[in-house]
Amino acid sequence: MLFPTKYNFYYTNLAAVPNSTLGTQVVPGYNNTKGSWTQVASAANIAQTCYLINLIIVNAGGNGITPQLTFDIGIDTAGGTSYTAIISNATAGGAGSVSNRGKDYVFPITVPAGSSVAIRAASPTTGSLNEHRARYIIEFWGQPTTMNSPIGTFSETIGYTSGTTGTSFTLGNATYGSWTSLGTTTNPLWWWQLGVNYDNNTVVTGGTLFIQLAHGDVTTKNIINTHMSSIGTGESHSDFFSSNTWQAYSPLPAGTELWVRGLQSATPDTGYNATVIGIG
Repeated sequence: MLFPTKYNFYYTNLAAVPNSTLGTQVVPGYNNTKGSWTQVASAANIAQTCYLINLIIVNAGGNGITPQLTFDIGIDTAGGTSYTAIISNATAGGAGSVSNRGKDYVFPITVPAGSSVAIRAASPTTGSLNEHRARYIIEFWGQPTTMNSPIGTFSETIGYTSGTTGTSFTLGNATYGSWTSLGTTTNPLWWWQLGVNYDNNTVVTGGTLFIQLAHGDVTTKNIINTHMSSIGTGESHSDFFSSNTWQAYSPLPAGTELWVRGLQSATPDTGYNATVIGIG
């Protein structure tokens, strides 16, 4: 759940008036290589230390284009352009338009006052495709009146394999497929953000997806949350009911094994892979 903390500082890169170019467009690198950092907030924008980042990614999908896309969030605490990633290899593949929500993330992680913030991304394609030039709408929250929540100081990525790909898993048809291990955590973590890409440029059936994230072992699984999204035959993938924005708090020790499974409301398409960002 989101913590009942009152924040008195707020910054966003939203335009002053709603339009089709909300947020900041980030041109990815190609051939599974991260591109250049694109600034989304300057040192002047981050006038107070922030403890919560809300991020929505839109306009990353494209008909006939493999919707694989990963991104990093970086900061330069000196306010310059030499960024260090505080979030690594989160997924944004196929994120839909503003009207159908796109993909949601909430990162309760510290951004010191006076930091500049940037995003960089990677695509598996070999050339410059507009469809992978997603827009990143970001909010920063700071100067809390009370601090009832833990303070996030680092992140850990679980399930990422290489390039723009996470751990592959197979969906079931209207019933959950088998659990797939994403790997084990290195640090104690308490906040979980699930991302799903799919390596498939010809989605046939589309439909609604349920994806469950759990911790446990081979015989026992304890569900952290259930994520609901929609996949379209135009290779778009949008969050319907994002578990990343609620009930993402679950303190777990180092060495915890994470698992994922899913179902599709129609005959499942192939190519699904998952990555989880944990905050500690």
